[in-house]
Amino acid sequence: MDGSGSLNDQLVDVAGLNITCGYDRRKLHVVESVSFQIRRGQMLALVGESGSGKTTIGYAIT
Repeated sequence: MDGSGSLNDQLVDVAGLNITCGYDRRKLHVVESVSFQIRRGQMLALVGESGSGKTTIGYAIT
């Protein structure tokens, strides 16, 4: 916590999210080291090219 709000204001806290698909030598790292926080009243937009992992991050946090 960085002192900018109380723990009650924090809605989402993602720290070092990594997602891989596949197995053995065919592992594909689709999301690497993603971190963010969303507090009450804030909005967050994930922006990136098609296939960059935006939807995968959304599925992972829900």
